[in-house]
Parts: sequence; structure tokens; C-alpha cells
Amino acid sequence: LYPFIPDVILGDMAAYHKAGIETHMSLQVGGPVVAPEFNMLVFARGNWDASLTSDKFIADLASQISPTNSKPWAAYLQKRRKVFASAMRLCEYSNDIYFDYRWLPETVQPFGREMARAYECDASSLDKAADELSRNSKKASGRAEELARKEAGRAHFEAAELRAMASQQDAVNK
Repeated sequence: LYPFIPDVILGDMAAYHKAGIETHMSLQVGGPVVAPEFNMLVFARGNWDASLTSDKFIADLASQISPTNSKPWAAYLQKRRKVFASAMRLCEYSNDIYFDYRWLPETVQPFGREMARAYECDASSLDKAADELSRNSKKASGRAEELARKEAGRAHFEAAELRAMASQQDAVNK
């Protein structure tokens, strides 16, 4: 998964700045194969613009990707942001043991059941967002239409991964 979590990134940067930390670093393991890694763009912009918000970043990026038809991209990125804010939510989970976001060692507590439902719902939302981006980007310039095709493919793959995570979590919950 390449979760899009601009609120977390910008919120962390603001907290670091408040604590007197002046430099930031991001570890990027692997890399996007078919589409850009939007978090790296947020991270770079946030380093230079302390007033940057997720909404402003999304609006600006959508306009840069497709200057004549930015609304589909803005809508898609907002939906992607919402999906991953839900799917990556681990705040209620104790971090005193190792866990991977794809595998919560949760077998009897309500949080595991809640996350299984969230993953399934998030998968459906991501599929729908990808379909809308594809459908609404047909009239975009060649480059923007190609990027929309690749991004929709990535989103459908991630939706399938979220469904697998839902099934796995549902199984361990039982």
C-alpha cells in the first residue's frame, strides 16, 4: 500500500517544529512502480511551507496534474485521504508489541473487529474513487489521462489488498 496520509505528515511536522526540531527526514523503502508517491510530495512541500494544509496541497496538486480538469483529481485525492485516514488508524492500538499495519495481532478485542469492517468499507470506497477518477479524466490531456489510468490501477490493487487485510483480520478475530 501507498497510503496517502497528508494530515499525519503535516501534523507531525507542526509538532516537531513546536518542539524545536528544525529538520526532518523520511525513509522511503521501495518506491512507486506505476504512480507517484503523494506522501513524498506532501513531505517536500511541508518542509518549505509551514502553513501548508492538506486541502491546499490537494487543490494545488490536482491543478498541476490536470490544469484544465482538476476537479476529478481533487475529489479523488480527498477520497484517498479519507480512506487511508480510516485504514491506517492505529491510535487505539497498544504499540507495546510489534505490529504491521497489514497484520494487527488482535484476536479478541473489539478493535480487531472494527478494523476488519473498516478495511472492507475502505476498499469499496477506494474502488469507487478510482472508477470516478477514470471516468472523469477521459477528457484530460494525454499525460493526465495516462496518470489517471495508472493511479486507478494502483487504487484497485490497494483496494484488493485492503480486502485481503479485512479477510485476514476477520479470520484471526474468529
